[in-house]
Amino acid sequence: MKLTKEDKIKIIELYNLGYGSRRIAKQFSIETSTVKRLVAKYKIHGECVTEVKHTKRKFSVEYKLEVIQRIGNGETENSIANELLLNHGLIRSWVKKYKELGYNGLIGLVQTTLLKGDYDFSERYTE
Repeated sequence: MKLTKEDKIKIIELYNLGYGSRRIAKQFSIETSTVKRLVAKYKIHGECVTEVKHTKRKFSVEYKLEVIQRIGNGETENSIANELLLNHGLIRSWVKKYKELGYNGLIGLVQTTLLKGDYDFSERYTE
């Protein structure tokens, strides 16, 4: 379920009034983690997180590699997602594509001839 701007504002207001994440999640029929992510992003970025986006953003391969490298250096998907206003699932998909196809997985190519420095995620990501 997509949350409207009004829903997001109400969730943040309820949280700031002391309502728990579970109670808010139940009221809006969403996951508790959605409430927690919204509040965490709000604490960093303010009201801009309540805006509903209507266009898809495009990210360069270099940008994706920077994000993947930060994860390889020990940062969590959620902390990066909150900081950069990204969906944590999007970051997870970049990591998966990079693990499977290397550099080319981030540009949509199936060939594996242009691989750049591989990162070892075997310890951080087990399926």
